[in-house]
Amino acid sequence: MRGPLSLPLPRRLRQLVLANYACPGNRTGHLARLAFRLASHEQQHASRLCAEACIDLLPAATPASPATCLEVGFGAGHALAELRRLRPVGELRLLGVDASSLALKLATAQLGIEPDNAKLFHCQADDLLPVATGSCNLVAQVNCFGVLPRAQLAGACREAYRVLRPDGRLVAVADCWLTSRLVAELGRPDLLDSLAALEAAGFSRLKHSRRQCRLTGRPLHLVTAEVR
Repeated sequence: MRGPLSLPLPRRLRQLVLANYACPGNRTGHLARLAFRLASHEQQHASRLCAEACIDLLPAATPASPATCLEVGFGAGHALAELRRLRPVGELRLLGVDASSLALKLATAQLGIEPDNAKLFHCQADDLLPVATGSCNLVAQVNCFGVLPRAQLAGACREAYRVLRPDGRLVAVADCWLTSRLVAELGRPDLLDSLAALEAAGFSRLKHSRRQCRLTGRPLHLVTAEVR
């Protein structure tokens, strides 16, 4: 099946977006505004998939003892918004980190952040996560590990492991069409690299399944893992 975005990427557009991925100092920085717009529908589909998988894995919770979910690389906030829609208010504490100041603005606008139900942080990919060790029930990410420079992948996986509770889970969606086509040219990690890094960080029971994106007709890869 060929979706509406299965056509070759125009050369000039490709150059513009690559320039925003290949930031000075080899830091992931921010996505180009145009990349956010073009990938918006695909990211929303991937985010819904991620959020639904998270809901299935989150433990039972009450307003007195809410579950905590951290999204690493929240982008425009689609997954966090879907999580908040799917889980009753008060039963889920949402946290998010992203290296992009643009993403912070977009997610804040979409979520209408209230101190009691979500908190977003702006930090670089090689920073320690501003979250206490063993404080999260679940860590989620949509295509985040695939855009990191290879040198930062292992550290990012170790940080995800650090913040999870002993019974915590990780949910990741990888290989979004636009992102994957672009970062492959920059030598960024692929799915196999990410799986190996997660296992090296201490994660166990890694499970990998494919889902089809209705927009592009391309596969999205859903990965789940547990803390040992």
